[in-house]
Amino acid sequence: MAQHNNNHIRGALASLFPAKRIRKLARECRAVQRERKVDIVALVLSLVYGFASSQQRSLTAFRRAYEKSTRTRIAPSAFYARLSGGLVKLLQQLLLDSLAKTTETSTKAVGLRTSHR
Repeated sequence: MAQHNNNHIRGALASLFPAKRIRKLARECRAVQRERKVDIVALVLSLVYGFASSQQRSLTAFRRAYEKSTRTRIAPSAFYARLSGGLVKLLQQLLLDSLAKTTETSTKAVGLRTSHR
């Protein structure tokens, strides 16, 4: 059951944060200049999922989660170099996007309920 819940959460995150949108924003926020060994989509989703589901929130734990999800090994320095001001801007913009989406969805749901009375 825990595996099913994890898959559900991962699916929800992927729909809330589409890869194409993450890559576009990453370039705009200068979180990434060119794709190298660290995939920005996997990094973002690992960070978000790690904060949402883990009791242990150390940088090492996030790096291990990234490595596990991508099945790649990376040097700690390569991972830590991505934790930059550009990544902060990217995460902030993604948060604003997700809040706008959820607000829009909630507003539509409330509108549907009230219109059927």
